[in-house]
Amino acid sequence: MSTEASSQRIYIPTLDELGELEQVYSVTAPERWRDYNDHVNVLGHYEFLMHTLHYGLMSMGITPDYIQTHGRSTFTLEQHVTFAHEIQIGAKLGGYVRLVDRNAKLLRGVAIAANLTTGEVASMAEFADIHIDMSTRRSTAWNDELGDKLDQRLAHDRQLSWLAPDSGSLKLR
Repeated sequence: MSTEASSQRIYIPTLDELGELEQVYSVTAPERWRDYNDHVNVLGHYEFLMHTLHYGLMSMGITPDYIQTHGRSTFTLEQHVTFAHEIQIGAKLGGYVRLVDRNAKLLRGVAIAANLTTGEVASMAEFADIHIDMSTRRSTAWNDELGDKLDQRLAHDRQLSWLAPDSGSLKLR
């Protein structure tokens, strides 16, 4: 049995490529994220990525008003996090979301943490979210209006000049 690492690598976009997307979240890495290695800890990366995902979904129409009005929301089913570069405390970060795929109930994409101070992508969280009827806590199809918004965004993101980061671990079923 081989102990060699897989030759498949996840595509990591450049900051110029990320400029084709809207920045949906930004923050300066706070002191509370410092770990014993004197950089941002895993929880700091993850907190930033989850805020990025939250604001990205809001920009696509999954807002508190949508949840209250329609009684629908999204739950996360799976995630795959990739760490590409470390982040130092005090670095300026920008968050981006790219959609990859959707079906009647599921949405797949990637939240990306860009270190604007160094010009590097620091980490990425591939996600699979499911649309939920909050009264039954069961999956349900996207309503037409939200489905149309997601389709428009997906069409935009599929036309970007760069590959979507894809570990191969998340697929819509």
